[in-house]
Amino acid sequence: MLLMFWIGSLWREPGAEPLPVFPAQTGDNGPGKSLFAAAAALLLLAIWPVWSAQMLTRVAAPIPESYLRVPELPHWQMRAAPFTEWQPRFLGPSATVRQVYQRDAQAVGLQILYYSSEAQGAELINSQNVLVVERDRNWHQVDTGTLNISRHGLNRVTVSNLNGYSRGLTIWQWYYVDGIYTDNTYVAKLLEARARLMGRTQPSAALFVYAPAEDNAAPTQPIMQDFLDDLLPRLKVTWSAAR
Repeated sequence: MLLMFWIGSLWREPGAEPLPVFPAQTGDNGPGKSLFAAAAALLLLAIWPVWSAQMLTRVAAPIPESYLRVPELPHWQMRAAPFTEWQPRFLGPSATVRQVYQRDAQAVGLQILYYSSEAQGAELINSQNVLVVERDRNWHQVDTGTLNISRHGLNRVTVSNLNGYSRGLTIWQWYYVDGIYTDNTYVAKLLEARARLMGRTQPSAALFVYAPAEDNAAPTQPIMQDFLDDLLPRLKVTWSAAR
């Protein structure tokens, strides 16, 4: 229970009232209390593996049908033909949404990989989940960094540039876990733990927005930001309705 409150406290709403600080107790702190604390700690250590195993092996909730619909976006038309064969190499997603959009001569791709449960070989956060596998003959990952964007609850994305045979690709990547966007894998893992402890079963997701890279990646950034301005509010409506 203490762990649950600690994890939950990490994501209190900005501007919330600070937690009260209580003065230290000045009563008896003899061996009886020390023994009780030690016994409680041992009990927690004993039951935690069983409890966590039960949470990890619980029956996965089905992906809501609304999640699987390709979002229709203002200012963008859906395009049938992809402009790249690239796919993220993520293990065992429960469902995938994939679509290419067009605005004038500008094309942007979207992929959403949903995960409804955690199981071996089907994890949102896994060291084997990569954009490009080693010794890939078609793609080479040139660099990776982060970009602060502050749009509709998404504060930062991971930016990667790939080189292919015929063209480059700029990819923005982040996660959606327990109602929160993050590009940090450690934070995503903690959010997953919080959701399990609270008994919440909303699917998590890895999201990728990508566009053809120019010689200078800067011209790609405004296009992708405009795309997010149309995409993120629509996703919020879809996901909030299904929670």
